[in-house]
Amino acid sequence: MWNKIKYGAILIIVTNIFAQDFWTQAMNSHYSRRVSHFNNLPVKKGAIIFIGDSITEQCNWSELFDNPEIINRGIGGDVVDGVAKRIEFLKTSEPEALFLMIGINNLNRGDSNDAIIKEYKLLVEKIKAYNPSIKLFLYSILPINENSFIGIPIASNESIEALNQNIQKLAENIDAVYINLFSHFLNSERKLDKKYSNDGLHINGEGYLLWKEVTKNYIHDI
Repeated sequence: MWNKIKYGAILIIVTNIFAQDFWTQAMNSHYSRRVSHFNNLPVKKGAIIFIGDSITEQCNWSELFDNPEIINRGIGGDVVDGVAKRIEFLKTSEPEALFLMIGINNLNRGDSNDAIIKEYKLLVEKIKAYNPSIKLFLYSILPINENSFIGIPIASNESIEALNQNIQKLAENIDAVYINLFSHFLNSERKLDKKYSNDGLHINGEGYLLWKEVTKNYIHDI
C-alpha cells in the first residue's frame, strides 16, 4: 500500500514538472511568434498602439473603439522587461500615442514592487528616448479576484495597488498620462468584479466595454 502511495506521489510530481515545462515552452514559442509577426507589420504614421500582456492581446481594440488607427501589440505572458526588448520599432515609426498596461505577470512570478518599478522606469525612458513626441498613457494594473483563480495567485490587490501608486508617480515625473482602471473594476469586497471576469484575472466583453468607457475621452483628444 505504501509503495502505491509513494509511486503515485512521484507520478504527480513528475507530471507537474512536465506540465510546467510544456507551458513554459508554449509561452516562449507564442512570444517569439508574436514578436516575429509584429516585426513584419509596419506601424503607420499616426497609429495608436495598445501594448502589454494577454489582457491587451485578447481585445480587438480597433473594433472596440471603431478606430482603424488603433493597433494591438499585446503578448500573453509578457512582463515589463519583455516589452522593453520589443519596442525597437519606435525608432523608425511615427505613432501618435501608446497605451501601456504591464506588470501583473511580474507580480505573479514573485518580483518585488521595487524591482518592477525600476524596470518600468527604464521601459518608459526607452519609449521616450526612441520617440520623444509620442503621447504616452500608463494604465493602472487591473485588480484580481483570487476566489476565481485556478490555483493561488502570488499577486494580491494590495501589491497591485502599491505598484499602481508607483506607476502613477512615474507618469507624473515623465509627462505621461496615468489612467486609473483599477477602481472601476472593483466589487464591494475590493476584488475584480466577477461580472467582468470568469477567471479572476482576464476580462470579458463587458470588461472591455468598461475599459472603453474609461478610455474613450483620451482617444478622442489625441
